[in-house]
Formats: sequence, structure tokens, C-alpha cells
Amino acid sequence: MDHNNHLLELKHSSVATISACTPEGVDYYHNSITGETSWEKPAELRTADDYEDAGDWVWYPDEDAAYVPAKVLQAYSDGSMSLQLENGTKVEYRKSKKNKKDLVPLKKSSLQRLMDDLVQMDSIDEGMIIHNLRERFYKDKIYTNVGTILISVNPFKGLGLYTPTVIDRYYHKGISTLPPHVFQIADEAYRKMMEGIRGQTDQSVLISGESGAGKTEATKQVLSYLAETAGSVSGVEQMILMANPILEAFGNAKTLRNNNSSRFGKWIEVFFTPMEGKIAGGKINNYLLEKSRVCFQIEGERNYHIFYHLTKAASEPLRAKLMLQGPDAYRYAMMGGCHSVEYMDDAEEFAEVEKAFEELEFGTEAKETLYTMVAAIAHLGNVDFVNNEQDQATITDPAELEMAAQLFCVEPSALQQAVTSRTMRIPGQEPTLIPLDSVQATDNRDALSKMIYSKMFDWVVERINSSLKPTIRGPFNIIGVLDIFGFEIFENNSFEQMCINYANEKLQQHFNQHTFKLEEALYQSEGIVYDHVEFIDNQPCLDLVENKPNGIIAMLDEEVVMPKGSDESFLRKLHQRHDRKSPRYIKPLRPPTAFVIDHYAGQVVYDVRGFLEKNRDTLQEDLLTLISGSGSGFLRTIFESDAAAASSKGRKTTLGSQFKDQLSALMNTLAKTTPHYVRCIKSNSLKTAGIFEGTNCLLQLRYSGVFEAVEIRKKGFPFRYTHEEFMKRYGFLGENIPRSAPFPDQCRQLLGQLRGDFSQIQIGSTRVLYRQGPHRELELLRAVELEKVVIVCQSVMRGHYCRVQYRRMKAAHPKLERAISTRSLPVLEEALASAEGIHFPMFSLVQARTLRETILEENRIRDELQKYVSVDPEPVYDKIQALLDRAEAIGFADPVVQKMRERVKLIHERKETVKMLDAAVAAMDLSQLQAGIRRAQACTLNKAHPSCQAALAAIERIKQEQALVAKLKAALAVGAMVGRDTGSADPSGLTAVLAEAAAFGMQTAPGKAAAFEAETMVAIRNALRGEDWSALDKAIKAGLKGGVASPEMDAAKAELAHQAAVDTVLANLVEGIRDFDDACLQMELQNAYGLNMQTGEWSDVVAQAQALYDQVYAARTAMQQGTAAVDDAYLKQGIDIADSYGCNNAEVQAARALYDQIVHYKAYARDAIQRCQRHLLEEATAGANAIGLNSPEVQQMRQLLSLDKVAFLKKEFEAAQALRDESRMTRVAIAIKDEFFQANGASKFALPQCPLFKSREEFSKAKMFGKKKRRDGMFEWAKEGIPGSMMRKIEQDPLMVKLCKKMAKNIQGFMGDKKLSEPLFLAQEIVNEACANEAIRDEMYANVAKQVTQNPNPDSATRGWQLMQICLQSFPPSSDFENYLEQFIRTNARRTPSAEPEHFLKWFHEVIRTGVKKIKVADVASRKRAQSAVMPESGYYRAPVTASLAYTAARIPVPDITQKRYRAPAADPVGTAYSAPAATAAVAAPAAAPPATSAGQSARAAYQFDARDNTEISFAPGDIITNVDTSGGDWWTGTINGMHGMFPAAYTELVEAAPAAPPTPAPPAAAPVPQGPRAEALYPVDESDPGYLSLAAGDVIDLESTDEVAPGWLRGTLNGVTGLLPSNYVRIL
Repeated sequence: MDHNNHLLELKHSSVATISACTPEGVDYYHNSITGETSWEKPAELRTADDYEDAGDWVWYPDEDAAYVPAKVLQAYSDGSMSLQLENGTKVEYRKSKKNKKDLVPLKKSSLQRLMDDLVQMDSIDEGMIIHNLRERFYKDKIYTNVGTILISVNPFKGLGLYTPTVIDRYYHKGISTLPPHVFQIADEAYRKMMEGIRGQTDQSVLISGESGAGKTEATKQVLSYLAETAGSVSGVEQMILMANPILEAFGNAKTLRNNNSSRFGKWIEVFFTPMEGKIAGGKINNYLLEKSRVCFQIEGERNYHIFYHLTKAASEPLRAKLMLQGPDAYRYAMMGGCHSVEYMDDAEEFAEVEKAFEELEFGTEAKETLYTMVAAIAHLGNVDFVNNEQDQATITDPAELEMAAQLFCVEPSALQQAVTSRTMRIPGQEPTLIPLDSVQATDNRDALSKMIYSKMFDWVVERINSSLKPTIRGPFNIIGVLDIFGFEIFENNSFEQMCINYANEKLQQHFNQHTFKLEEALYQSEGIVYDHVEFIDNQPCLDLVENKPNGIIAMLDEEVVMPKGSDESFLRKLHQRHDRKSPRYIKPLRPPTAFVIDHYAGQVVYDVRGFLEKNRDTLQEDLLTLISGSGSGFLRTIFESDAAAASSKGRKTTLGSQFKDQLSALMNTLAKTTPHYVRCIKSNSLKTAGIFEGTNCLLQLRYSGVFEAVEIRKKGFPFRYTHEEFMKRYGFLGENIPRSAPFPDQCRQLLGQLRGDFSQIQIGSTRVLYRQGPHRELELLRAVELEKVVIVCQSVMRGHYCRVQYRRMKAAHPKLERAISTRSLPVLEEALASAEGIHFPMFSLVQARTLRETILEENRIRDELQKYVSVDPEPVYDKIQALLDRAEAIGFADPVVQKMRERVKLIHERKETVKMLDAAVAAMDLSQLQAGIRRAQACTLNKAHPSCQAALAAIERIKQEQALVAKLKAALAVGAMVGRDTGSADPSGLTAVLAEAAAFGMQTAPGKAAAFEAETMVAIRNALRGEDWSALDKAIKAGLKGGVASPEMDAAKAELAHQAAVDTVLANLVEGIRDFDDACLQMELQNAYGLNMQTGEWSDVVAQAQALYDQVYAARTAMQQGTAAVDDAYLKQGIDIADSYGCNNAEVQAARALYDQIVHYKAYARDAIQRCQRHLLEEATAGANAIGLNSPEVQQMRQLLSLDKVAFLKKEFEAAQALRDESRMTRVAIAIKDEFFQANGASKFALPQCPLFKSREEFSKAKMFGKKKRRDGMFEWAKEGIPGSMMRKIEQDPLMVKLCKKMAKNIQGFMGDKKLSEPLFLAQEIVNEACANEAIRDEMYANVAKQVTQNPNPDSATRGWQLMQICLQSFPPSSDFENYLEQFIRTNARRTPSAEPEHFLKWFHEVIRTGVKKIKVADVASRKRAQSAVMPESGYYRAPVTASLAYTAARIPVPDITQKRYRAPAADPVGTAYSAPAATAAVAAPAAAPPATSAGQSARAAYQFDARDNTEISFAPGDIITNVDTSGGDWWTGTINGMHGMFPAAYTELVEAAPAAPPTPAPPAAAPVPQGPRAEALYPVDESDPGYLSLAAGDVIDLESTDEVAPGWLRGTLNGVTGLLPSNYVRIL
């Protein structure tokens, strides 16, 4: 016992009081100075609340709780009181003539002392008993003793109280005291049977209680305990348990009080062999089946379960054969409006029934006959009747009648006649057929249904008994279990309730007599002084019911045979003979059809209506004749006795007499047994867990006779210990008592030494007996001394434990050190075995364990490598290399390791050479190719190897390409322009060689550069010969962009420069500035410098162009370098420069796109590397390869992808581990093990191959019989339990062997192979034990695997895999067993309601990784199929590249040259495609327009012009200038927008007079263009701004209209893009 008592010391001068608690948790108080001990808190320790509770307390009656504590505020002389309840409510209790009862006093401190035996409480009254039961109920302690009687309170939930472990605990309790339990009752009955002398061995367990109190469950648990502990002959104990599903299906139903209420009583006799105490057989007697339920159920109730099993869960062929539909189709199934039961699955229940039929060997024919009868009754219930004109019953639906007749094997017409008419027989006359009305026909139909079902149920019980009949000769000892209806008081009580209450009166009399006799017999045998104990005798009540001739049953039988007997005449006779004559009979004022019996449990009003008919319990002659003529042998058999009785002249025994005779026989049987009592109490009427209805429970206690038992024990001596037990419990309180003295003398000496008055304690011949007062004092003294003793015990035990550990460590340390120094595995194993039991992580122990694992790994590596010593290493290179890597990781140097390392060295070199050759071929790098060939020759790589062949072919191709390059260069040297003679340029020779190069297809960088240069020179020469300056311009620009530089290129540029005039140079410079065209700027700047334009009036334009060129060049150079090298830094530099001058042309956009791709794929690569997932790495690598990216991240990705499968998986596992991606860790671990099992072979890890298991011979030797079957089926499903452990390591520890056998029973119970209750708690116990005991984990897995292998029952196998799921989510197997269990799961896992086969492997690897996790089995069982939690996918996977550098800069201003130009180039309209921004310098407004002149001409602006002062006007392309005066030569005057001034004539063209046009609008949003006119582009337009179209010469544009949307602008669509285009660049088609 742990010393966790709360100690409190308060010292007042010389007083020290200690507050402590007993082992049961009850507080007490001890004064360490005076030695006084008390249950009551002393004054010095009391708080304000304690003083508030001080005073007198009583039990106050409460409507719901029965009794509540109340403090007395004022007591009056007449016994009335003013009270205050614990919640503060004040109430008045008034006594009167009707209420003469005094309130029962209460000691407040006693409320905290809860006892598991009611007779040991401080005070024994109704309030204290209800309080004790309630508080224990809320602590899930549902069992409480009343002396030898057990009270069981139904908790309406599972508590795990019935597992094999609990059974084992009570079976092996020895002399220890365990809490009350139904197993204790069963154990006591079994032990007394085995210990008794012949003739006094038979036992009985009497279980009673109202419907829903748990009688059926208690009965099942008693039988389960006996079956589990006693064993049986030929497995008959399981057959007894298997009878229950059948009895419940045909005899149980859902009621308002109970979802599985037994509607019959039963007495079950279990026969035991006298010597061995094994179960030999059994027998069941049934009583008073509730036949009326077949035809009628109140709202919210169901018929017998079998009706719903068949209509909801039977197979389709069976339902078709029985012509059954769903339960909604049948009146008998739906009268209560309910066909489902909460927490009950009809399909599962029906499967249990089918299995039980098979176990009990009913046979298919018998089983289907029963189903046929049930179906026939269901169809018969649907037969409806209506009255015809003669008030005779007619059938409304003949189809249902025909189906019922077919199943009953009778003619439909005969069945119709039997239920709609009755034969009247008058002596001397022919029988007369009397038609019945619809009500009478309905009664006839129901009577037939009830009788057939009742007879069928009796047959089922008899058939079960034949299966349970002992197969060996007796005599036998008997333990009988009585599960019978409790006392019933309903609003309407009829014949059935009278029979039930009559049975309870008989049982109560038996109970009182037995309890009384036991008490007095004990006192007499002990030779003590006692007062005679009186008890209430209920014989007058029994006489009233059973005596002849005036007993109620006898009078009812008499009235049945009277010609005009009726319920009313029967009642009149009862009143005449018993009213005011029988002490227990009462004639009520109302209702007029009732009488009252004063039972021991209270007065019950019985309504006599229907008494005679129910007592008669026979069919009409016509119905019996119908059955006798049935073609069903089963029907004729079950009615054989009725037919015989009808044909004889004797009187048929009534139901009341039958029941009376059965009850008498039962009482005679009970009288010969030693009874044990279980009183079942229903905690609440809602059938809900956690609710205790005090008043309801109090009534049940009264009805069950518990208070009579309490009274008998209360008047006697409730506390009784043997002399030895008394000394064991209290002997340590005395001093110097000689232990050699007889125990009675020791008891007397002890009592003489104790402080206090113990004179009331009597010492008998074998026991010490006493009442509550002395008991409380003894317990107080014991608690005080225990407080002292426990501290000493704990300190001694802890010291002992540490010393034992120290000795073990001291003894083991030198052995471990020696073993470590030897590095010998056997020595290490021996040393580690000697260290078993050491619980501290001693350094040498940890070091030895680590060394053992290392040696085992070295041995494994050596053994694995040894396999490959004599084989060609090339095919198994990866496996060998993995082993060598592992050896290197653990520092393992061994000759075989070195040997294999040398063998694979050359293979490794060859593989690296192949990689080098492949890379060189891809790069077409001659030096690398040649180096690779040399390396291949050095490592003797076969010249025919594909990589070698590819490399040699690439070298040969490069050589051919080099020859072509030489030819191109030779051709370039011939045909260049001589001087400035353009006609001397000859491209013919170069063209021919270029065609040859194109046909060959240049692949190397020099080859591509030479071909490009040749192509450029051909274009230049052609342009020169044709003096096509535009083409020459384009060719030179293209060449410059491609990096072509040669004297011929320079000559061409010089020639072009000489051909351009200053105006052209200026226009082109402006175009280059506008388009940021560095090639254009470069060329025009050279022209400008050649023309000496850098000085003078053009210097500013040239300077601006030069400055822009420098920027553009720098930007393009950076972008080209970035593009060539795929370098985001260069690209960023170029883009930033381009942004600085506002350029965002196609090249910059391409650079931006490439930059975005580089940034994206670098980030993607980092994410992919971090995640290490192949699909991410492959996609990221493919994206990087597509753009030529070769950053360190990309190289690392390629390196990861080059790893072999296992190595990559290990990397992926490490990545998942770093990211804490549990789902992927599991998935990758499974993949790694896939490779492991594929490499090592699955058969190697089959369960039977595991060395941890015993041999089959060792496993089977524990079994005396059936060894061969046990040996051959060691790894297969077995119905019987295991004889021992399957694992060798368990065998060394008997406690572990015992635990494993218990857990094996749990496994069988959970799977349904063994009939045990609460399967979830069985599984929970497995989890708890395996989590706490590492040694049994492999054994648990092995047992589950065994039970799911070759399992003939699919349901059992499914539950076995459910249990495997539970285990895999709770605890891991050992590392030695891990591979074998995983291989079993991989091979055999199957689908369950909450899991797919693949989930088991996932759970397996999760538990291996996470370790022990004690789970709640109920949570796992209720969970739906597992859904794996997956880490979110990478945000880069299949994601588009996003823009990272947005273009927001404004363009730089285009220089204003209009006022300096003499003439605009007429043949170069391209420069007008873009409008330059307005001049940034502020200018004065043009002068106001003069009065209109007669000139009348108009001009259209071809170019933009900005006025420099107020004498000039500004306009944009397309503007119309009116009132034009052309007399000024190069400068005209005109009016625009109301302003008049000068403008350059070269910027305009004369047109017909037209109204002024508005300024150019902003480009509107794109819109679909309908079919209409079209136009052809005359000049190219390169536009990047949205809303404007880019054109190439010859493009055909669909126009929205030929009308301009703004002066000089049309709107059209090209290639699906809609935008504006200049009207002067196109012609209308």
C-alpha cells in the first residue's frame, strides 16, 4: 500500500491531532498524545463548513431520490420538524394521523463511509442503503453485498467486469478479499459443490429482478464463469453458452423497460462430474412464456426478436422461400410501431443464432422448420376480417391466408373455416358449424398464433436439452441458475402478473427461511448468546393463492369447467370466500372487476378480465383438428399431447395448475440445494447510463426482499471472522501475544489489551462475532497503526529493492565488461542474460546491448556478402554496394568485406565511365568524349558498350563537322564586296557550302556559329548585289545580334552608312531610341559619327542615342549572358537596366520569363530537395532541363535522382522525418521494406520460420491428448485455448505464461470463438497488458495471427483482423519478430468494416516508429475506415511560373527633332507607328486662329509635331489641319482645334477639306469583331502596348468598319487579337 494518506497536524499547546484516511479512503482522526481516535472531526480541526454541518441530521423522504440528508433546524414535541436540505432549501415535516412515521436519524460523517457490504454500515436503514448504492453506482461499483446476498445495479454500459482476467482473479483469489461480483457468487457455488459431502453438494443461484434489471446478463456471467473455470467433457460448456442466442431470439423482446427482455423464466441446471468438477451437460426448464406478445405489443415495444431477424437479416433465398418482406409488412411485427432496437444489429444477432444452431447440431431441416413456423405466424397475423350482411366474418385478403396455409401445410379453405367458424356439439345431434363474427375470428386467429408459437418454444427448449444431455453416466453434482421474473406491479395486472408474483412469494419464503436458518444455525454452532430472530412469514399469502379448495388457482380451475363460468362469476366467488376472511385478500371499491392481494412487497390490484381464457390455455376443437390434419410433421408433433387430451375424456390441466406444479417442483429442487442470491436492480427507467433513480431503486429493493435480509443480519451479528482471520486483521494492535497459543486465546488476550469497551464482542468456537459499534472502534485503531506500519514497510521495501538492484548490477558489471572485451556473441548473450532484472540504464549494460546489435549486424553483413563471393558481382552490384556501405557506416573491417570491395571497384569505375560518356555525348564536347574513351579503355569497358559506341560516333560526327566549318570559312573568304563595288559581292560559292552544312545539321557551338555567320554573309551579299538597303539593314542587324564580326560585315555596314542621308540617320536614331534597338542605335551612331554628327546641331540627339545605346547594350549583354548561362543574376541586372529606361520589348519579356522560370525552378528545386519526392524532383529537373538551368540545386536534384531505389527511399525517409510528415514516413518505410522482402525472399520470413517460436513438438507436448492436431495446427485457427505460450522467451516466466493464456482467451472471446461478454473490454485488457508488458507483445501478435489463419468463420476472421488493427495502433512487436509479423500482414491482411488491407501495413510501420500508445479500444472500434492524414502537396507541383519582376517603369522621352529636320523620309513610314510623348518643356500656347481665309485647303498630319512657341501649332498623326496656306514653302500655316500657326509641310499631306478630328483616344478594351471588310498591311508595325495590333507586311486584318474610330486609326482583329491599327499603313481590300 502506497503511503499517500493526507497528514495534517495542528498543535495547540500540548495537543497534536492527525487527520488521515483508511485504505478504503475514509477519513479518521487520531490524537498522537492522548491516543484517542475518532471518526468525527475534533473541534480543533473543524472549519466554518464543519460547524455549519454540526447538529442533528435526518433522512428526509424525496420523490426522486427516495431519501436526502436534512439538517434539523427545529424539532417539535409531536415529532414534526423544520429542516434544511443540503442545497439550502428549507422544508417542513409534519406528522399526522395519516403520517405517523418518525424520520430516521442520520450521522452526517457516516455519509463518507461507503461499504461494499451493507450490513457493515454504521447504521442500516433505507436512506443509508440507497445512499451507499447510489454513491457506489456513480463510481462504477455496481455490485454490493448484503451479507451473502449480492445486489447488482444495472449500469446500462460496459465496464469491463467480465474478462478472462477478472475471472482468473476471482478463481485464484485464495484467502484474499475481493470486491463483490457475480463471479464471487458463481465461485462460491462451485467451491461449495466441490467441497460438500455427498447429498449436500448441489447448489443454486437465484437471480431475480424486474425487466431491465440485468437478470439475463447475470445469468450469462454465472454460466460463463462456470464454463471457464470448470472446463467440460467434450466441450459441452460452450454448448450451454451457445444455447443463449437461440433462447434470446425466440424468447426475448424489446420492451419499454428493457431492449432485450426475457419474456419467460428459466431454471438452468449444469451437471458436473463429482470428482473432477467438469461440466458434463445441462438442462433448461422454461416457465410461463408471454404468449400474448406474439399478437400484441404496446407502443414502443417489439415482438420476439426472431420475427425481425428473419424479415430483416435472412438471406434472399430464404426470404423468398418463406415469402417474407420487411418487418413493416406484418401486423404482428409492427403493432408497437417499432422494428429497430438501439445498439442491437438484427443481422449480427441472426448470425449468432445461425452459429448457435450449428453448434448445437439442430440440422438444416429443423432450423428451417422453425423459420417456417415463424413466417407462417407472421403471414397469419396479416389475415383481416370484416363482417358481411349476416355479421359473419369474411377474409379481406385471401393471399396472406394462402401463404400462411402453404407454410402450415394445410388447405387454405380448411384454415379459413377453422378461424371463421366453430363446431358446436350437442349430445345426440350432428355437430353444427357456427359462423363467427370478425371479432371472434380475430381472437381465433390470435389464439392459433399464440399456441403454435408457445408449443414451438417448448420444442426448442427440449431440443436444446437433447444437445446438452450428458454423454457419460452419472450421478452428477448440480449447480442450478434461476433466471425468473421479479415482482411486478403494473397499472393493469392480469393473470400473468398473479402467477409471477405467486412465484416471487414462494421464492421469498424460501429466502427468508434459508436466511433465518443459516443465521440461527451459525449462532448455535458457535455456542454464543443471541436473541431469537423473528422474520415475517408470508405463508398466509401463499395459502390464499395455492390452497385447495378455496385457493385462487383452485377456484379458477373450478370456474373453467363450469358450464356458464365467467370472469365475473369467478370474482363473485372470490369475494364471497375471502373478503374479510383471508388476511391477505382485499375487496377494492373500484374497479368492480378487480381484487387485491397483499403481497410481501405491497398490495397489487388484479383485473379478472381474461383470467378464465388464459387459464384454460387450449385451442378450440376446430383449430386443433386443423393442426392434426396438417402435412407438417413438426406441427403434429408439438400438438400431439393436446390432440391426445382432446380425444380422451379427461380434463386438460389448466395453465395455472401447470405453473403451480412446475413451481412446486422447482421449490422442491431448491430445497435440496444450497442457495446463493443475486438481486438485480434497474438503475433508471430511461435505460440510460449514469442515472440512478433512488425511489425506483428503493421500490425494487423492497420487492426483492433485501430489507428483510438486512433486518435479519442487523438483529444478529453482521461481523464474523474466524479466529485466525480476526488475528490477521487486528493482531498487530496487541503486544506480546504468544503466537503459539490457540487462536481463541490470542483473540481474548488481544481484546483485553485494547483501549475501549469491547465487551459485546463474542468469541465462538470457530469465529469472533460482533455488531457495528465494536467494529467501528476496531477499524479506527487498525487505521492508526497501519499509518505507522506502512511507512516502515515502504522504507524497508524500497531499501530492499535498491539493494537487490545494486547486487545484481555489481555481479553483472564484470561479466559485461569481459564480454565487451571479448566481442564474442555467445559471451555477450550470457552476460546480458545475467543482467536480466536490472532496471537501471547501467553504462556497461547499454554498451553490451549496443555491441550485441553491432555484432549481429556484422554477422549479417558477412553472411550476406559471403553469398556473393562465388557469383558474378555485376548483376548484384547494387546489393553488394549497399552491404559495403553499411559495413563502412558501422566501421566493419573484415576480409570478406575487403575482398568484395576490390571485386566491385572495377565495376564502379565502369559505371562512372558510362555516366561520363553519356554526358559528353549529350554536350557534344570533343575533349570530354576523348577523355571518356581513354577512361573506358583504362577500365576495360567493352568497346561494344552502347555508351562507347555513342561516344565514338559523336567524335566522328564532330570531325566531319569541323571539316564543314573549314569549308565555310574558306567560302567566306571568297566573294566579298571589293571596295564599294556592290556588284562584286558573290554569294554563290558560300550558298552551296551553306546548303551542305544545313543538310548535315551542325550540332557543335563552333559549327552553329560558322553556319550562322555564313547565313548572315549570304544575306548581306545578296542585299549588296541587289542594292536592297532595307534587306541589308536587316541582315546586318541580324548578324550583329548573333555576334557576327568580320571585315566583310564592317564593309557592309560602312556601305550602308554611306547610303543613308542625315535625315535617315536621324529618323532611325529616333526609331532606335523609341524601340530601344541597340543594333539600330549602334549602326546609326556609327553612321552619325561617320557623318560627323556628334558635333553641331545633331550632337544632342547623337549623345542621347549614345547614352541609350550604352544602356541597351549593357542590358542586352547582361540578358544574353543570363540567357546563355541561364543565370538569374545576369538576367536581373539586364532587366533592371531595361527598366531604368522603360523598355519592355519582346526580348526583355523573354528575359523576364526566363528569369521567372529560373527563380521558380530554383525555389522548386530547393522545395523538392527538402521534400525529396521523386515526382517533384523529376518535374523540377525536367523544368530546369527545359531552360538549361544547371544551378547547384539542380545538380543536387540530379544526384538524388541518380541514386538507386533503396538509397533514394532512405533519403526520402530522412526528408519526411525532418518535415515530420508522418504519413510519408510510413509510406516510404513500407516501400523500403518492399525492396527488402523482394531482395530477401518472402518465404524466409513466414511465421513458422521465426526462431522465436517453440518447435511444433514443444508447443504440443503440454497437451496430453490430440498432440498431432495441436502440432500440425500450431499456426492455424484453433477452437480450444493454447496449452502454453508460443514463444520460447515467455516459457521461462510462469507468470507471463499464465498472463498469455488469459490474453489468448480474450482474443478468442473478442473474435467470438469463445462465448465471453463485453468484447471491447477484452480487447482493452489485451492493449493494457501488452503496453505494460513488453515480453508478451510478440505472443499477442502471434496468437491473433494464428486465430485469423485458416479460420472457418468469416465473421470471426474479420473480428480477428479488427483486433490486429487495435494491436497495431497500440504497441509494436519486438525487432526480432518485426519482419515475420510484417510479412504475415502483407500476405494475409483483409478488409474489415473500419479498414482496408493496406491500412494494416500503415499502422504496422507507424507503431514501429512511434512505439507504445495505450489507446481506448472503444474509440478505435467506433471509428470509420481510417483516412490517412497527408502533408499538403508542394505548392510548386504542376503550378504555373509566376511573374516576379513586374514592368512598371515609364518610357524615356523620344527626342524632338521635327524643328531641326529639313525633310521627313517619304519611304520610311515605320517611324510613325508610335506617337512620341508630348514635349516635356513648357511652351506658350499657339496664337488664336485668325479669321477664315479663302485658301480653303486641308492637310492630314502624317507625323506628330509639337509646337515650340506660340507661333506654331501641335498635331498628332491623322489630325486634320484646315485653312492651310502653302505659300510659305517648307513651312505652311493652318488652323487646328481653334489655334492658328505654322507647321512643317513635310509632316503633312494635302487632302480635301474636312472637319477637324478629335485627338487619338486611349485604346479601348478588346472586343469580338463581326464579319466585315478586310485590309492588307503595307508596312510592319511592332507594338507591345496592349490595345494596339502588331503587323507584318502582307497580313490580312478583319476590320470592324472602314470608318476610323479616331482620326488616322482603324479597329480590327488579327489572329484572334483585337486592337487599333494605323489607317495609313494598310489598304482596304
